[in-house]
Amino acid sequence: ILAFTETWFSDDSDIVHFSGYRCTSISREIRRGGGVAVYVKECLDYDVSAEYSVTTPDDESLMIKCDNTVLVVLYRPPQGKIPMFLKYLEDMLESSVQTGIHVVLCGDFNIDVLSSDPTTQKLLDTLHSFGLENVVKVATRVTDMSETMLDLCFTNYQMNELEAGLLISGLSDHLPISMFFTPYSTKRKKSPPCTPITYRFINENKINFFQRLVPETNWNNILQLVDPNTAYDAFITTVKELYERAFPMTEFKRNKKSRKPWIDAAPRKRIQHRDKLYGLLRRTRHPNYLSEFKKERNKLSRDVKRARSNYYENKFADIYNNSRKVWDTVNTLMSKNKK
Repeated sequence: ILAFTETWFSDDSDIVHFSGYRCTSISREIRRGGGVAVYVKECLDYDVSAEYSVTTPDDESLMIKCDNTVLVVLYRPPQGKIPMFLKYLEDMLESSVQTGIHVVLCGDFNIDVLSSDPTTQKLLDTLHSFGLENVVKVATRVTDMSETMLDLCFTNYQMNELEAGLLISGLSDHLPISMFFTPYSTKRKKSPPCTPITYRFINENKINFFQRLVPETNWNNILQLVDPNTAYDAFITTVKELYERAFPMTEFKRNKKSRKPWIDAAPRKRIQHRDKLYGLLRRTRHPNYLSEFKKERNKLSRDVKRARSNYYENKFADIYNNSRKVWDTVNTLMSKNKK
């Protein structure tokens, strides 16, 4: 399950689709920004709670129930009224926390729990009163000037039943939270077994090999047979054996095709280097790493955009005189942009 805050979706047409996942989202109807979304694996059944899937000036939330676990993704707008937000939390938990039900409450609360502000204590007291504990232990937003923990994940799962941490990523100034846990009785849809795809690989070398096998084979036993039907059956059996030797069935291995074919090995190494710099910056907050990270990030972004433009320019140049291929490429490109 993937949970997102500040999606900025305005309606369903803005939803970004992930293969193998179903998306449920709540978006603002008037103002821009905000919004929350949950992506659930297609093999999992879940229900959406309409009562607590709402967006207001003080809180935005989406609640789903997957078997014995209730998941709530929350976003509190910075300008929202904190007392209203805390009251909403309390009402929601009073109706949701029941015996045998596990709760996962995650999102951007825009309340720094690393601070000693009274608001922080009120939030923690409210959640602790329902037996919820925060699995995030370190700052989720780090700049060269400050460290804050605004992104939280509270649950009543026992800490020894889960593993949690932060993902080092430069995609956002807030670090993503990861949590792994095993529900006691998760109902999964049974996926049909995958039938392997097999094929015969035939090329000139294999044909030459087959042509060598035929004269090298001893056909005397077949030639000595008197009954034509028996001789024919023996001949076909031998030919099939030779054919299987020369052209054996091979299982097709699905290679994960790059979604961005303009990114080859060299840019991928640079992406890894950029992420490594970001990790060093996160750990040390040294200004030298900040400068180096920004320089590498900006240059990499420019080079990737240029490579993408060159890729499609060359692609259209190769097929410009074939209108069908041109439109197929245009439709594929538009479909990718929607996703």
